[in-house]
Amino acid sequence: MSCYRIIFTNAMHIRSAVYFGYLSNLRYMPNINAAGQTHDQLQAACWKAAQQLYWPFLDQRLICIPNDMHAGNVARWKQYEALGVTPGVWDMQLLWIEQIPNNVNHAGGVINVPAIHWFEFKVGRDDLSAKQKQFRKRMLPIGHKFYVVEEQEQFANALELIIKPTLHIAKEIWKEELEVNGKKRHKEE
Repeated sequence: MSCYRIIFTNAMHIRSAVYFGYLSNLRYMPNINAAGQTHDQLQAACWKAAQQLYWPFLDQRLICIPNDMHAGNVARWKQYEALGVTPGVWDMQLLWIEQIPNNVNHAGGVINVPAIHWFEFKVGRDDLSAKQKQFRKRMLPIGHKFYVVEEQEQFANALELIIKPTLHIAKEIWKEELEVNGKKRHKEE
């Protein structure tokens, strides 16, 4: 039995497929999650849902990292490499805030500090690469948090756990932005 990994392009998505069997009897096995989504479809759906739920707070705070270098396009890979795109960096980053106890001089209370959350989208047989594991290992000691997402519900739950406890603080910090963007959004709808 032979196994071939074939990558092909379909309009908007780069998809990977695995064919099992003898060359005379190939069967298509798509690399998808339980909801039938490819990696790119899962990531796009999560992005869209997050923007709808927490807009405008995630504008320029939820960031997608262009790292589709697995597509086999050597010229594009070299271009990304020249721009500083680094293998192993996870798919999406959320720059947010969290509250921690203020232990400075026994002052008590809490203080707001930056929090960095990383999301990696995996479907089907996908698993973290050695470079992705290395990236996580390097960033954990400096307080970054990591989430592997296989289904949209996992992403929504993680965002809720991250954002809800400090959403009232975000509304105060970004009050002016909320007023301006809120008015803009209502005009667009």
